[in-house]
Amino acid sequence: MHTETSAFRQLLHRLARLGSRLDVAAILILAVLVLAAVGTCFPQRPSTTSGDPDRQAHWEALVRVRYGPLTDLLTALGLFDWFHVGALLGPLGPFSPMLLLLAATLICTARRWKTVVRAAISPPGRGSIATASHAPYTARKATHLSLPIPPDVLARLHAWMKAAGFRVHVGVDSSTDTDITVPVIRGDRYRWASLGTLFTHLGVLLLLPAAILTATGWREMVTVQPGETVTVRHNHDVRLRSDELTVIRRPDGSIADYQTQISLYTDSDVISGPVRLNAPLHFAGLRFYLHHYTGSGQDTAITFLVTRDPGYSLAILAGFLLLVGMVSSLYLPHTSICAWFLPDGTLHLAGWSGRVGMPFEREFEAFVALVTDL
Repeated sequence: MHTETSAFRQLLHRLARLGSRLDVAAILILAVLVLAAVGTCFPQRPSTTSGDPDRQAHWEALVRVRYGPLTDLLTALGLFDWFHVGALLGPLGPFSPMLLLLAATLICTARRWKTVVRAAISPPGRGSIATASHAPYTARKATHLSLPIPPDVLARLHAWMKAAGFRVHVGVDSSTDTDITVPVIRGDRYRWASLGTLFTHLGVLLLLPAAILTATGWREMVTVQPGETVTVRHNHDVRLRSDELTVIRRPDGSIADYQTQISLYTDSDVISGPVRLNAPLHFAGLRFYLHHYTGSGQDTAITFLVTRDPGYSLAILAGFLLLVGMVSSLYLPHTSICAWFLPDGTLHLAGWSGRVGMPFEREFEAFVALVTDL
């Protein structure tokens, strides 16, 4: 029994390591993109046809004209419902890689979050002279300085680091081969930027459920005459009544906007408000958009687009986290600069950057030039 438990734990450990590998995540992302591209090659059945046999028959007739005898095969393969929730959640559906990507991201986040948070909030410890020779950027400069370091020298280095946005720490380093402690000045910038990776992972974790929730939503066209009350087909508890359409014109007579006053009812609630182009009215988790109108005057028929998207807010939050994470990782990398004052007057310089590139390289060269002038 103990052997079986140990083998099961080893299997889980291997699966966890596999799920947190970058190459596995890259393969899953590629698979999701390829499958999404497949879906864009075929027209998708509009949610507005649900519950409306006439719209459904009309849409199927148009598809059959386009694809002819292949229509039945493509329908059986689900290519016209590629992005619907059934395909999204099916164990062998076209979006199974999306669920695997969600699991892999969750595993990776669980394995890394403690390390990332610790690195972001722990006091600066990087920059030991014992490991400085392995830093991406290093330099040694002979100077006439002697210990203790003159205050004006420390002040110049401190001022340069502060101007460059570094948080400055002055101390000693005892990790040398001798018993002598070495004065060191450290500059640390954007230490919290390591949280960008965590934000990116959380964004992906939220984005995938948001896509699933959005796939459960629907869109419906509702046409109503002025003064008429109609029921939303997808939600029979909601009824809509619209007044006449108002055309708002500019001083030169050109059309500036369209607007109508609508009232929305349920058995327990009612609201009224204006609806304009691209300015929907929200009620009971639904959005009511002014879509188009036909006729004029008392014969005007106004069509509203009614949508329900339960994943919208979650998708906005996910997008915000992804934006913050990517900006932090790409444009605000964690960087450190250290300078050790050795007893023989030599200054040992080292620099680290979370994103190796020309901006920090030029910055480190400027720091070396400053030290040379001391």
